[in-house]
Amino acid sequence: MLLKFLARRHGGNMLKNENVTFKFAPAEGQEFFRPLGWTPAGFFSISDEARRLKRFNIPLPFKIIGSLHALLSPGARERMRRFSGIAIFEKS
Repeated sequence: MLLKFLARRHGGNMLKNENVTFKFAPAEGQEFFRPLGWTPAGFFSISDEARRLKRFNIPLPFKIIGSLHALLSPGARERMRRFSGIAIFEKS
């Protein structure tokens, strides 16, 4: 879902370098790493951490748009929250 969003938003070119594209986004998410010996141990949303650290200043129009977030299903909200974050793994 993130790759599709970035393709629409940035024409598939997130880094503004036509020779570089963002391609790695396994459908299984963090579970991709389990067969490689890593167990998902946690996840921190960058936006949640920014709010917690009081380093997230959202302009009013985006606050209004963000309030529509509550209309999404819990599953859709969680997928959106995981667009940008920090995954923590433990060696299996």
